[in-house]
Amino acid sequence: MLNRLFITIIVIFLGAEVRSQTVQYTYDAGGYRTQRKLKVTLSPPLILNDTIKDSILTPTDTLPQEPEITAVQEQQMRLAMEYGVSVYPNPVQSALNITIASLAADGKNAELRLYDVSGRSVKEQIQEAERSEMDVSSLNTGIYFLRVFVDGKILQYRILKTE
Repeated sequence: MLNRLFITIIVIFLGAEVRSQTVQYTYDAGGYRTQRKLKVTLSPPLILNDTIKDSILTPTDTLPQEPEITAVQEQQMRLAMEYGVSVYPNPVQSALNITIASLAADGKNAELRLYDVSGRSVKEQIQEAERSEMDVSSLNTGIYFLRVFVDGKILQYRILKTE
């Protein structure tokens, strides 16, 4: 107990980090433990030289930007906006609402297919109206992929099914 307290105090005051800890036991001829040694390896304390100081962010610095959107993601967003597709709520518990605004104006229909992570189709339906609902209450909790087929185009959404 005293050893751990001493090590903790050293670590706090020196600014060092514990790199590893090992416990070593000594046994007598009868197999009884007679001694326990705690060996702690510390990393060297952090010394700020000019190179490290220059690389530390100050409050006025900006954080790195998020990764750029890929061409596939951009195409999916463009198609979703073009056809007025929205899928909600996500995560979903019982009913997934699908809205395709272009169906009302064009008088066309869309095919909806829900796949599990293994690629097996678990639900299919045709959407003729602007809004429809897909009942997912009977599905297991997990990740699913909804594919919306409209005008020969495919939009894909990742859906999280919860209880």
